[in-house]
Amino acid sequence: MHHRPLPRVEVLEAAGVRFPFWIANPHADEWWGTNGVTPSAEWTFLERSLAVGGTFIDVGAHHGILTVAGALRVGPGGSVHAFEANAANALVLQANVTLNGCPWARTHHKAVAAEATTLLLGGEVVGRAGADAIRVDAVDLDSYAAAEGIDAVDLLKIDVEGFETDVLEGAQETLRRTRSINLELHVDHLPRYGSSVDRVLDLCGTENFDVVVLARDASWTSTSAWSRGDPLPRPGVLNLLMTRR
Repeated sequence: MHHRPLPRVEVLEAAGVRFPFWIANPHADEWWGTNGVTPSAEWTFLERSLAVGGTFIDVGAHHGILTVAGALRVGPGGSVHAFEANAANALVLQANVTLNGCPWARTHHKAVAAEATTLLLGGEVVGRAGADAIRVDAVDLDSYAAAEGIDAVDLLKIDVEGFETDVLEGAQETLRRTRSINLELHVDHLPRYGSSVDRVLDLCGTENFDVVVLARDASWTSTSAWSRGDPLPRPGVLNLLMTRR
């Protein structure tokens, strides 16, 4: 098999927008570099949640594929606030925002937590010690939103490898003003942080939202409506797509 060089720029299409994007490592090449973006309920949800002038907060932005698509959807009259704790990922995130000419999308090499603090980051996992562990500054979303004058959020996306509870604890005021949430729930990692699925659901206030569960399967399109008390699928990772009633 012929391997194309890395890094390189590919033109991708998702959520109704088309954009150049840095494919910077083998994981990104596998996900988006060979066959482009696979349509899924997650992309449909982003497209439905964000319109011109909207506000998008992306926690755990990785290389910025949702950040960029969201920024292009909301346009210069909107705002995007993207957070990425891993330094290498944060560099690619900023490069992709710059490549697409979206100054209304602000990127932050920071973790998001229950309060402003300093955290230990091992690879892409908060709290994991090891030879590669580094310290990274963290902010809480409520303080950040207050400082930035963010009074309403159209879409909040969270993908933090099991650290969901801490992010949500620091975002309770912000959540009350949030219309839609895309929460990537790392079920098997929650005990690492002394948390549980029920605690996450309580913090989200799922009783105020219509919830669709997106289960990770071969097509990444298996969805089902969900209400509190219903069993959740039990893969290691699933997305809760929540729209305020």
